[in-house]
Amino acid sequence: MYAKYAKTLILAAGLTLLGSTPAAWAQYRSYDRPYSTYDQNYGQMARAAHEIQETAATISYQAFRNNRRPDDDEAQALDRLRELSSQARHYQWEVGRFRQDPQQTMADFQVLANTFDAAADALANLPSRPYVERGMSRIALYLDQLAPYYGQSGDFRIRFNDRVR
Repeated sequence: MYAKYAKTLILAAGLTLLGSTPAAWAQYRSYDRPYSTYDQNYGQMARAAHEIQETAATISYQAFRNNRRPDDDEAQALDRLRELSSQARHYQWEVGRFRQDPQQTMADFQVLANTFDAAADALANLPSRPYVERGMSRIALYLDQLAPYYGQSGDFRIRFNDRVR
């Protein structure tokens, strides 16, 4: 008679343990990994990296196409836009490669941010080109979204607008 109850009790204990294992693992994982926010928002980061890369490539292409004979300032701005496009491509690749580890992409983000600033400085010396300004503003918006993942303040739009005006 006790054997029947023992089997039921063992079965109930096993099911309880089995049901609580995912919750315990999730709790362990959140304490084990300090970048759980990064894990949850990887899709948003990957989209932002892709948009930065696409926008940088587009404005770089359009600027080269529209400046067949650039003067020195224009040539410098074109080079900075090309570097921005190249760094954006590299950053996008690194985000995809190190999906769960923002420490691996922190240096790449900083290089991208510095390249963005250099391009903005070079563009400040040129007459306004709406397609370039729209593209750079869009990139600044995405950099502002990514900056908190790396412990930085997102003030790229403010800095870009201060340079252009």
